Amino acid sequence: MTTARPVRQWNGLTVPEAGTYALDEAHKRIGFTGMHMMVSPVRGEFTRARATILVGEDPLASAVSATIETASLTTHHEERDAHLRSPDFLDVDAYPTIEFRSTSVRWQGEQQDQILAWARLRNRSPERAELAPERVQPR
Repeated sequence: MTTARPVRQWNGLTVPEAGTYALDEAHKRIGFTGMHMMVSPVRGEFTRARATILVGEDPLASAVSATIETASLTTHHEERDAHLRSPDFLDVDAYPTIEFRSTSVRWQGEQQDQILAWARLRNRSPERAELAPERVQPR
């Protein structure tokens, strides 16, 4: 039996009560889209990560952090995945994780939000990242 979590309404959205939430493996998805040969989009995901969401009293004061296991990358194409895991790209043996931290949450109206963040790949200076959260209704 699943216990219902307390929720509230904010700008027409159902959001969790303020607090810290750990994302469970069964209900999270960390996906990405890249370009193949600068022509067609390639979608993929990381299947293993630990992530926490801090929901603020003001939802715009919320934050997301995650540690993503680089070896869990999949685009569902074995040859491409092996190349992306290689030293040419992620170098998963030398750099087993990506650190992801949000920097701001923006409300754009019409039930649209945006989370800006940085991600540290291969121990380099953080790269700018943008999160496009999927609409998931809390249980």
